[in-house]
Amino acid sequence: MKRFISLALLLAMLVCFVGCDGGSETKNYVFKSGDVEIKVGGDANAAVSALGEAQNLVETPSCGGGAEPDREYTYAGFKFNTVNENGVNKIVKIVLTDDSVSTPEGISIGDGREAVIETYGEDYTENASGTLVYTDGVSQLMFGIMDGSVSAIHYVEE
Repeated sequence: MKRFISLALLLAMLVCFVGCDGGSETKNYVFKSGDVEIKVGGDANAAVSALGEAQNLVETPSCGGGAEPDREYTYAGFKFNTVNENGVNKIVKIVLTDDSVSTPEGISIGDGREAVIETYGEDYTENASGTLVYTDGVSQLMFGIMDGSVSAIHYVEE
């Protein structure tokens, strides 16, 4: 009986919290490599410091005309791209490159389209190429679908 009352109180509190914020659910699409969180808009220098030296680092002239180059850091199973914005090496794109890694929610390349929708829900848009796009207000989590399976996973700026 105590368990039932505790559960009822917990549910009542959750309803109150949802009512306070207008029912909006804040999402935050973040990729994790081990215990390291890597997110679009985040500081790449902090991520690199936590991850260790990249397997490969490619620098190209800044597409925004800045003095600092744009960079692509490659690690096992993923890579991320950065631009220098106001002195910060900012992450603008994260790409999962193979099935050795997954999203924190457990989706990896090769999983079925249905698994993505079951995991992330029906609140997505689908572009002409069949990519499922989930948006959190800061970033987009994109699942490329080919023949019913995930062929690409990208986190990008919105």
